[in-house]
Amino acid sequence: MMIKFLVNQTTKQQTFTSPIDFSKKFLLYYLRIMEQKNKRRFERVKINSEKIYDLSEGGIYIRTTEPRPLGSMIALELKLFENDQPVKVKGKVIRIVYPKGAPKKFPPGMAVQFIDLDEESREKIRKYIKSRKNLSGET
Repeated sequence: MMIKFLVNQTTKQQTFTSPIDFSKKFLLYYLRIMEQKNKRRFERVKINSEKIYDLSEGGIYIRTTEPRPLGSMIALELKLFENDQPVKVKGKVIRIVYPKGAPKKFPPGMAVQFIDLDEESREKIRKYIKSRKNLSGET
């Protein structure tokens, strides 16, 4: 018996010659995928703010009980440092947490993924995150 297993939705295929071979390779594949899902692409920092829960180079989580619809495009201005101009960003709402379904330690709100962030804005956000980490003693 042979089983073909598609990997990463590409044309690359793996062939398994026995159920045991399939089980081992599937388990390794599954563990690799789960490891990738648990790793954040960008470092994030929690913000002690009424409106912002956390911030990363990739996006922001905004506390709200009235989130925009999933997939909505929004424009934001982030005042990161007191003497700097606000960073203007565009983003897409990629996740919504409603008050009724919010986990105990996670506030209701919406996750916004930044879209087309220019390098200058990304660097300002990166610098802000680093300064927040230094203040809190994290490395």
